[in-house]
Amino acid sequence: MGTLGYLLLPEPDSKVYEGCPQTINENQASFKEDDKFWKKAKVILEKALDEARGDPEFGEILFNMLLSGRRDPEVIKDIQDNLVALGVPIEQCQIKEALDYQETQ
Repeated sequence: MGTLGYLLLPEPDSKVYEGCPQTINENQASFKEDDKFWKKAKVILEKALDEARGDPEFGEILFNMLLSGRRDPEVIKDIQDNLVALGVPIEQCQIKEALDYQETQ
């Protein structure tokens, strides 16, 4: 078996404590809080999209915010398609720095 053979042996079964189940009141309260949160998030998102449809600068800011940390061309294309489907003009959904760089080359 060698000196490291014990590493290849299966681990013994060990019981894991499942924790205490939540009470019904806690579940109901958390659902109500989640519902309030998502309703508020929906209202805020709708306001942001309305603003982006009418204000080109805000549309670009929204697009760039959604791109934060994303470099995959497929993901960028999906974000563009989704914003255009929601009524944001395609001109606002362009990566300006990349376009400016390509024009100078």
